[in-house]
Parts: sequence; structure tokens; C-alpha cells
Amino acid sequence: MSDYMMHSLHDRAAEARNRIRIMRLRYQANRGQEINHLISCQPTALKAVRLQALIPSKPDTFEDADSLEKLAVSFRIIFY
Repeated sequence: MSDYMMHSLHDRAAEARNRIRIMRLRYQANRGQEINHLISCQPTALKAVRLQALIPSKPDTFEDADSLEKLAVSFRIIFY
């Protein structure tokens, strides 16, 4: 492949990763807002505290944080 095509592929891949990252951040923010709303709508403080304890405000992060990074690494290994 020519240098231009490789550069173009890298740009597209970077844009796709960025779009996915933005979508993930948006989802997490909306989820957090909805959880806070559900907690604030509870009729008593005790029910609000129970719900807050049951529902984590942040999703658990796993060790393999981003599979796209692994894909990018394997892409570089294959084509370089």
C-alpha cells in the first residue's frame, strides 16, 4: 500500500476510535444522570440510600480497557 493510503486508513481508524470514545462518554454521563434522578425521586431518604447502594454510579472498568487499542496494535503488526 502507498503511504497515502496507509495515512488515510490511520486517519479513519483514529476518527472511528474517537467517535466510539465520545459515544461511550455520552452514554456514561446519561446513565449517571438517570441514576441520580432515580435516587432523587425516592419517597424517603432510606429508600434513596438503599437504591444508591444497589446501583453503582460508575460502571466497573475491566483490565482489558479498550479492545480497539489491541486491534490497532494487531493492525500495525500485520501491515508493517
